[in-house]
Amino acid sequence: MKRASSIVAGLLLLLLAIAPTTSHTQHAASAGPLEQVTETADLPSRHTPITRSITQRGQATHLVQAGDTYGGMARAHCGTFNAWRAIAQANGWPERRIPIGATASIVCTVTAKASMPLRSPSPAPARIGGTQWVHPLASGRLGTSCYKTSTRPNHEGIDLPQPRGTAIRSAAAGTIYRKASGGTAGNYVTVNHGNGIFTQYHHLLAPSPLAVGAHVNAGQTIGLVGMTGNATGYHLHYEVMVGGYDHNTNPASFMRAHGVNIGC
Repeated sequence: MKRASSIVAGLLLLLLAIAPTTSHTQHAASAGPLEQVTETADLPSRHTPITRSITQRGQATHLVQAGDTYGGMARAHCGTFNAWRAIAQANGWPERRIPIGATASIVCTVTAKASMPLRSPSPAPARIGGTQWVHPLASGRLGTSCYKTSTRPNHEGIDLPQPRGTAIRSAAAGTIYRKASGGTAGNYVTVNHGNGIFTQYHHLLAPSPLAVGAHVNAGQTIGLVGMTGNATGYHLHYEVMVGGYDHNTNPASFMRAHGVNIGC
């Protein structure tokens, strides 16, 4: 009987010695998946773009592909998800309806370290007489149909082909002077830059979302490339007026004199 009691007591001591180890093992096993989720929760989306070109002014362009999101573009181009609101505002597209094939303007308002190598920065826009001028398209596309050619003597602007939905930028700071729809220009918007200088943008996809009298900065999105009015393909018809509204001048010569090449 004493021998049996000793065996039972020994077994109990053995169980007590093993129990803490088993409990610790179970706790470690349950903690593993939680740690794994924490480590992977902040990884970029599978749709994150892998190419970009950033300028000295913290701007970039991106060709929208199927599955791209504002958050994905913000991570790839700006290094942080938090820049997605600035990108959405710069392009004016609905959050869940980003047009595939369009060239998105990327504006990074949140400073972050980039995780990928960048291309060489492009020159900053020129400032002439205190006014900053930029290309009306972030892509810097050159014109294919010039101002008052022999075949088009009444063509008072330069045509800049771009995909449907590409953001159109104000070439300099100013105020929205007028916007209208109809006729050969289709949807168009005019910006008054002061000192008798105006720029005008034809064939917008939809009327500009900005109200007449609204202030705009150089490079701010004022509409999207479309094909409204008398147009046979998606492009921006860009005009410059000097000395008052309807006093058209050659946009190529004017922009070149202000440090911006638009071709022609």
